[in-house]
Amino acid sequence: MRVASVAGNGRPLSLQPLGAEVGVAYGPPMSTGPGPEDRWECGSCGTPYDPDEGDPDGGIPPGTRFEDIPDDWYCPVCGASKSEFVRIED
Repeated sequence: MRVASVAGNGRPLSLQPLGAEVGVAYGPPMSTGPGPEDRWECGSCGTPYDPDEGDPDGGIPPGTRFEDIPDDWYCPVCGASKSEFVRIED
């Protein structure tokens, strides 16, 4: 499909393929769910943090990314600080 670009005076400038506008990028859809970068586990006891579950007992609602958890949060199992959690690599 082709579309016309129009100048401020209403006259066409050129015909371009749809999507060829400057600054428009098309690619795979962006993920809205947690990805591998959101997988963390406690370095002391191995408890994983699941952003889909959060930690409601610790005041962290479901859907909270690990990076958005306050620094004073701690592991709900062993009490280790957030800084002791490690990113899980696949």
